[in-house]
Amino acid sequence: MVSYGILAKNRERFINHGVRIAGLPGMKPVFRFVLKRWFKALDVDGDGVISWQEWYFMVLKPDGIEDEEEAKACFNIVDANKNGVLSFDEVANATIEYFTETEVTKCAYL
Repeated sequence: MVSYGILAKNRERFINHGVRIAGLPGMKPVFRFVLKRWFKALDVDGDGVISWQEWYFMVLKPDGIEDEEEAKACFNIVDANKNGVLSFDEVANATIEYFTETEVTKCAYL
């Protein structure tokens, strides 16, 4: 079974909703707070970054992602400084871009 993320067929509608919510006064700090909690949950070893192994076992494996090569390519896109791990800022920037970008890419459904 392949999961296509929380957006699936309603990606554009979901993004528009997210953009409207993000534009409300005071929502950016709330968004970053929630994202930080999610990030800490993925950072199993507590070193302040998310490794490929943490990403794979906590995000991709439970969702039944079958194309590991494509998933690794998306991980590498988020890894802006190419050091092999994801910092909170990299994840936050990628998430913001994900919710504001309307072009559907290969990584859109992960």
